[in-house]
Amino acid sequence: MTGERAPELERVLSDWRARMRPTARTTPRAGSRGRHEEALVRALLNASAAPDDESLPEHEACMRAVVLSAAAYGEDHPTARLDPAALLGQISALRAAAWQQFSTHEKAPERASRRILALDRTLSLVVRASMRGAARGDLEARGQWPRALDAVMDDEQEKR
Repeated sequence: MTGERAPELERVLSDWRARMRPTARTTPRAGSRGRHEEALVRALLNASAAPDDESLPEHEACMRAVVLSAAAYGEDHPTARLDPAALLGQISALRAAAWQQFSTHEKAPERASRRILALDRTLSLVVRASMRGAARGDLEARGQWPRALDAVMDDEQEKR
């Protein structure tokens, strides 16, 4: 993420964390969970700002970064403890935080709308990759990891 995007990252990340944990301290989570939250937000912001042309290599690279960061985020929610409703609530809070950022800080309304639409398209990847990340232990035991993530990318490419 470029230096000019750093304030955007911090605003969305802070807003998202406040929405997920309104009674928690204002300090971000430490360790892998905090790093995975930040990586997911960074990947989503980059994907929302990427060119619309899905045939460009940059688009696939952005989508792959989203899938990998979402899977890592999902790994913080092991299958045995995974609450799908809670995970969807977290993703919904992330969407709301990004929407607030785009609608408030983007100077051009068309660009804000384009980024929101790109974000919405990308969130389906986040949900699928996060669920697979939560099941990583089981998938690895069956020899299905990392093919499970490739399947998420394959599904995305078939939609084009």
